Amino acid sequence: MGCDIHIFREAKRDNLWVCVDLMVDEDGWKHRKECYDARNYQLFGVLSNGVRDFSYPFSFEQRGIPDDISDEVQEEEPEGLDYHSHNYITLQELKDFYTALRIYSIYVSGMMPEEQWIRLRDSICLGNPQWDSLYPYCQATNMKNYIHFGLFAPAQDMIGKSIKQLIDSFDGIEGDDFRFIFWFDN
Repeated sequence: MGCDIHIFREAKRDNLWVCVDLMVDEDGWKHRKECYDARNYQLFGVLSNGVRDFSYPFSFEQRGIPDDISDEVQEEEPEGLDYHSHNYITLQELKDFYTALRIYSIYVSGMMPEEQWIRLRDSICLGNPQWDSLYPYCQATNMKNYIHFGLFAPAQDMIGKSIKQLIDSFDGIEGDDFRFIFWFDN
């Protein structure tokens, strides 16, 4: 079973938080355009400590949903056991984290074909890591020639693009302050 993020962008205008997510109409179906819709479990564990059992010393602790959320986000906030790890992060907090990201590493483990592992390992040993060759990998398989691996990878390479995408999603949006409100489902 997978885990998805439901993330909303808010801006403060005239001392009130408003949702700034775009609404799109696709063949008569109006819905909110997601600013991030991928499944990056390492990212999820950084944004809300413990999601999918990913927990890092630099993860953002879960704070729940603030009391002053916009009406649009309040209407979307679900209840039930499938929704969890509610949190919010200001744009400034995320920018500060992105700046510091280069000093962090993330432990990655799983299984991959032995030839793929040898290419990755050799690139690391030669001082020119090819982190893209880490993918794809899986947590478990009974396929022949797959081996278990575990390594520390630079957090910048594992979640940097996703963090930058979130930061850039506020480009051109007016407001006095900005934040992300989010939760996850299984």
